[in-house]
Amino acid sequence: MKGVMAIQGEACRMIFQGIRMMFTYQAGEPWGDEEPISKMIFIGIDLEEEFIRRSFEMCLC
Repeated sequence: MKGVMAIQGEACRMIFQGIRMMFTYQAGEPWGDEEPISKMIFIGIDLEEEFIRRSFEMCLC
């Protein structure tokens, strides 16, 4: 998986990458005038989109 995350209170993008159970992240460029938005891409075979979506939404509080 790969993604760009907008974290509340952070001025910079958070760059996210993961392979199986290994994850890394690092601060990216500042958002500047852009609207902060999170985007994630999952790469795999037979992924259950609805399960991934529900699991991610459960993390948002």
